[in-house]
Amino acid sequence: MPAATAHLLAFVLCDNIIEDVETGKKTLVGLFDLVVSVQAPAYVPELAVYICLTGGPAQSPTAVRLYCVDPDGHVLAEATEQVEFRHEHSMAELVFKFQGFEFRRPGWYRFVCELNGEPVAERGFRVELESS
Repeated sequence: MPAATAHLLAFVLCDNIIEDVETGKKTLVGLFDLVVSVQAPAYVPELAVYICLTGGPAQSPTAVRLYCVDPDGHVLAEATEQVEFRHEHSMAELVFKFQGFEFRRPGWYRFVCELNGEPVAERGFRVELESS
């Protein structure tokens, strides 16, 4: 029987994620799929990504890599995390926070989520210049 592979349940871009230290509950603030700027480059002081996984192999770490790619395919930022599932029905909630994002030109950007080196999902968003 093949080893269990984690499944992506949620992949959300937002301005910030607040975590309650007592309960572990998360509040996602300012969900978006569009960045509008009055000039290039567009600057975003903070950006957060929420990822929720389930169904990973019990007692075996899963490597999660998240990276942002510009319209030309260049990696702008990346982060990695290791997740270990207690059992096959466990859920893992991951919070990635980035600061000082600069988008040099308008176009489609995307975050890519990899599990153990394999891309499993993309989350695209658009950067536009505000027309005057």
